[in-house]
Amino acid sequence: MRKSKIIKIDGVGEVTVRELTLRDIAELKELAAGDLAGFVGEVARRAIGRDPEELYDCTPSDLEGLWGAFREVNGVFFKVAAAIGLDSLPEMIRDSLKDSLVSLPGPGTDQ
Repeated sequence: MRKSKIIKIDGVGEVTVRELTLRDIAELKELAAGDLAGFVGEVARRAIGRDPEELYDCTPSDLEGLWGAFREVNGVFFKVAAAIGLDSLPEMIRDSLKDSLVSLPGPGTDQ
């Protein structure tokens, strides 16, 4: 059964964080090899069903809660990644997500 956790984020509402499926992981692996921005956006869409731009008005503590929920429901995935030598994968995803959110155009810009 696919794990999930519902968290509430002010300004966004309820967000359901879902465990990635094997298909998600395999398809995301292909994206990670070439398009880091696309990878992060796709992780957000698959894991929380939202576009990263929807999280633009989140506070850092909201993102911390979102990241905690993502790690919680995808715990087995991260254990497997560590077992095959990808110990830094959680930090890589977190840092990529943070960098992607920081690089989003500000509200009211035309980008």
